[in-house]
Amino acid sequence: MKGELLKIALDLDGGDATGEYFYRWQPETGNSLYAMPEPGARALLHFYHENLKDGAVIHCMNKEMENRDYKNRSLDIHDGNQIHLWKNEIGILKGTAHSVTLAEGHVSVMTQKGIELSGGAIFLRGKRIRLKSPETINISQE
Repeated sequence: MKGELLKIALDLDGGDATGEYFYRWQPETGNSLYAMPEPGARALLHFYHENLKDGAVIHCMNKEMENRDYKNRSLDIHDGNQIHLWKNEIGILKGTAHSVTLAEGHVSVMTQKGIELSGGAIFLRGKRIRLKSPETINISQE
């Protein structure tokens, strides 16, 4: 890799570890879900013209993808982190220590460390607001 350029080994390269040319990383999703392919990942290379140097890597394929249901997708990162887009839930997980999930009717934030909300005015509105803690909850006005 070099910036947003990467070399990829094509199936027709006969088992070479990497290809000869650098190609741009230009994901089909644009910058909305930007994640460079990890070394060793399978990727799709799109050629714009018959000149095989004029192309871009447009998609990184999950080689361990068992569920091909378009309603339940996830991006598993090698360090244990995950982003999932499921039919009824969206989640961002940092290992098992931290997570944010958006599901039908609720938002859940869980962490093994403290949660701090900061900014100008913070409003929590709803018919019922529930705070749950195994220890104490301190609410103060400064």
